[in-house]
Amino acid sequence: MFISFDSDSVDGNPAASVFYELLTQHWQSAFSQKSNKIKLTIELSLEIDAIIRFHIFSYDILVKEWQANNSIEYQIKLAIGNLLFDAGAIHHLPFDYEKMDELIDACVAAAKIHYPAQPVES
Repeated sequence: MFISFDSDSVDGNPAASVFYELLTQHWQSAFSQKSNKIKLTIELSLEIDAIIRFHIFSYDILVKEWQANNSIEYQIKLAIGNLLFDAGAIHHLPFDYEKMDELIDACVAAAKIHYPAQPVES
């Protein structure tokens, strides 16, 4: 389910670094009780980045105007939601649907900044 990553790999990935900060803020109190909180947060951050990249790149080329494509955004949000729900269940993290939606929206907003859409040429 979760991809195994080198713990240093978030440092070279600006988008994953933002996701790391968002996750840390979201589950701050729950993570403070976990001995593996840094590793778990890094893995989730990189997994979120992998989900986003999967949906916005086609054959290593950024999908033009992906940010305006509601279908792509829906698929990203659904996949991130499933990942976070599963992680919460496995690691006994609190799950609040409203706060989770806010976290997912923040991740998508960050992705739109870190992976800007390419305009369609006319």
